[in-house]
Amino acid sequence: MAPLPTLKRLLGSQKTRVWSWVILCGILMFVAAVRFRLRDMPLERDEGEYAYAGQLFLQGIPPGKLAYTIKLPGTHAAYAILMLLFGKSCSGIHLGFLLVNWATIALLFLLGRTLGGEIAACIAAAAYALMSLSGDALGTAAHATHFVMLTALAGILLLFQAPKNGNLPLYFASGFLLSASVLMKHNGLIFLAFGCFWLLWLGYSKTLGPSVTFLKAGPAFLLGALAPFVFLLLLLGLAGTLKTCWFWSVTYARAYAKPDPGMMIVQRMLMQRMPEIMTIPFYAGFLGLVTSWLRRSSWPAALFATGFYLSSLLAVVPGLHFRPHYFVVLMPALALLTGMLVQQTTDFLRRRVKLLAPIPVLAFALFFAKGVVREQKLFFQLTPIDACRSLYGFQPFPEAIVLGDYIRSHSPPGASVVSHKRLELFSGLAR
Repeated sequence: MAPLPTLKRLLGSQKTRVWSWVILCGILMFVAAVRFRLRDMPLERDEGEYAYAGQLFLQGIPPGKLAYTIKLPGTHAAYAILMLLFGKSCSGIHLGFLLVNWATIALLFLLGRTLGGEIAACIAAAAYALMSLSGDALGTAAHATHFVMLTALAGILLLFQAPKNGNLPLYFASGFLLSASVLMKHNGLIFLAFGCFWLLWLGYSKTLGPSVTFLKAGPAFLLGALAPFVFLLLLLGLAGTLKTCWFWSVTYARAYAKPDPGMMIVQRMLMQRMPEIMTIPFYAGFLGLVTSWLRRSSWPAALFATGFYLSSLLAVVPGLHFRPHYFVVLMPALALLTGMLVQQTTDFLRRRVKLLAPIPVLAFALFFAKGVVREQKLFFQLTPIDACRSLYGFQPFPEAIVLGDYIRSHSPPGASVVSHKRLELFSGLAR
């Protein structure tokens, strides 16, 4: 019965909290309106890879058999589930992605309320919704980074909640979800490491929960973290593709990373290539981090938020490529800290000058409105094809659909584009 109090604590039952749920529903409806309208956008290159590998999953073909990719197979499996539920089409994938985005926003709302309060929760949800939709970060595409943050946020939220009632299954579930984020993309390793460090801190401070020691919580978390990796290794071993997947996802992944140019250059690249929509939340988040340490009573939440922020910042860096959608892993931390800043300044003004208390919320509302106006064409006007052109120029993603239909209509059932002999040769080279 232990998980039930945890769920009640997360969802809340007080009537004073109804307004925050109404705002969350409004945010979700706004996101749904934009994503549903653009659901027929052609798949871009990463989405095409995930959809192809996911389709092979649905045909019973294991990772590394016919598709060779640097990515771990978690996002491919997620795409397989989306296509199974919503159909093997651009529309089906993007409708499934809407649910992924919704779930991430809701998790951030719950985490924001746990760390800051009702205002922090609403601001965090709204800020992330806007940033994750933005064309600056290629937000209309279901990139792996979105799946990383879905599983990582779920694991982080459970890990923060576990000490409140000393529930060992929550530690297991947290480890499992944080480990699953690694299977979505390598960046998840940073969040798994954060989970390990936070667990060590809980053990050191003896705040693991009622009658729970580190010798109980640690193994539960570790078993959860090992479970996805053990399952994947068994699956690949039984399929005979372990060596091939290891080459592409580990050996080649190391070679794909750029050489380290030095801390100062990395910092400059990080700031220069950050999507424009994230600029104000980046500085607001830093202020939120600073102000969260000013009150001693909020130090546990401040420590947790600081670790999450630093982990998110570090998760953008691996590989040193800094493509727009790589910054998605930083968005939840910035949204959360922005929410905490608005909550803290509102509470401060409410105690000192009550008439000025609405100003922080109004300032965020102005930022949100300005962001929507700046991207109104993408959000409300452009057709799915025109939206694809506006984000990717004349890269042939719309043409790929026409070409695929032509090949399908002019080929016999079961025909292969590439011969099995060539695939076996390519597989041999990979080994």
